[in-house]
Amino acid sequence: MEKKAFTIYDLRKAEEFTRKFAGILINEGLEKIELSRLRSDYGFEGMIGKSAPMLGIIDQISKVAPTESNVFLQGETGTGKELVARAIHKRSKRAERPFIAINCSAIPKDLLESELFGHESGAFTGAAGKRKGKFQLAHNGTLFLDEIGELESNLQTKILRALQEREIQPIGSETIVKVNIRLITASSKEIVNEIRKGNFRKELFYRINSYQIFLPPLRERGRDILLLAEHFITKYCLENGNYIPPPYFTTKAKEKLLFYFWEGNVRELQNVMENLSINHTTGDLISEDDLTFYPINHQNIQISQKSISLKAAAELAEKKLIKNSLIKHNWRKNKVMEELNTTFPTLTKKMKKYGLDKRRK
Repeated sequence: MEKKAFTIYDLRKAEEFTRKFAGILINEGLEKIELSRLRSDYGFEGMIGKSAPMLGIIDQISKVAPTESNVFLQGETGTGKELVARAIHKRSKRAERPFIAINCSAIPKDLLESELFGHESGAFTGAAGKRKGKFQLAHNGTLFLDEIGELESNLQTKILRALQEREIQPIGSETIVKVNIRLITASSKEIVNEIRKGNFRKELFYRINSYQIFLPPLRERGRDILLLAEHFITKYCLENGNYIPPPYFTTKAKEKLLFYFWEGNVRELQNVMENLSINHTTGDLISEDDLTFYPINHQNIQISQKSISLKAAAELAEKKLIKNSLIKHNWRKNKVMEELNTTFPTLTKKMKKYGLDKRRK
């Protein structure tokens, strides 16, 4: 076969291909570097934040994870309760065993018992075959029951028995099945209030509340809001093929992020950043006018004045966090120090700075 000589057109096409291929390699390299940076910045089981409450939560996870104690997580919707539950499991002795999660509010009430305990074939209409429940699937591992406060009384009783006897009975079966699980539960409701109303059994609460972790709302985490915003905008820009550097926030945009109420917490912030990543690409500047929020409660759009500085914003969040913790623990400083992962001199100094005194509460 006769060999054809390269033409100018061929050389130009080859040069164009080389440039494109080099660009792809460079961008892929940058993406790997940026993803690596994100992972190293937030290395504790994907948990993002350097605020006092987040460091306190990480400390609590580190303490309780190696034990066999049941853990109860209290926090608003969207604060990351399942992420914390998974972190506890990964740091536990059961890490190589199953982690099974179920949202009790997401399953129809007439099907929830079957989801939890399983059923035999023909046990009820629609039960075409035998099926294992979450308790059996989590055997030797961890079972996470989110929104446990939504359970009806009869299911609360059955879960209490399962925890006491370490056994369950699938619907329609005469066989008792032994189960060995570690239970982590969570609720966005104040369970103590539900007990007072007669909606939740106190005996069950005592069983699930061997150790409690409170997850603060995002609006009380100060500059963690900005860390999370940077993380999510970078993440979504990379997924959309827009490589580093990610978009930047103006000072006014940062202030707007810090003072928004974040009713949906981290989940809502994540949604806002995903929306932003579609309209903004590499190196763009994001102003306060670019930030669009969709508050459900329109009275809670902003929690303070827009004109306040970033430093003042962080201090306001810190003051509120310390005050809430003091009230929660009836002004017992040792409990507050443990929750906020701080020292006595630091706590005393901050209380004096913000005028936090039990006599003036």
